[in-house]
Amino acid sequence: MKPFTRAVLVPLLAAGLVGCSWQTCFLERKDFDRSDFDRVEPGMGRSAVVKILGKPTDLSKNAMHWERSRYCDVWVFFSAGGRRVTGKYWQDKESLRLDDVLPVRD
Repeated sequence: MKPFTRAVLVPLLAAGLVGCSWQTCFLERKDFDRSDFDRVEPGMGRSAVVKILGKPTDLSKNAMHWERSRYCDVWVFFSAGGRRVTGKYWQDKESLRLDDVLPVRD
């Protein structure tokens, strides 16, 4: 390998590994349980929710969704500005109704 190629390739690989490690530690956590979910409180910011529950399966301006298993989904709803938690919902095989969710308000 040429010295120039090595000088460019090694820092790129190192940066990639650090980036992957950071994502694995802080964003890829998918194992959470009901007690973690219960720690999410109204008024929390999006980054605080991600630190507790990990990277969501799907997200939008007003909601984040985690698919825990075939019969378990979790939603966290945000204000109209998308910044603060206004509500949350845990759906599992014993509770499959969505009519318990209140509309998201500022």
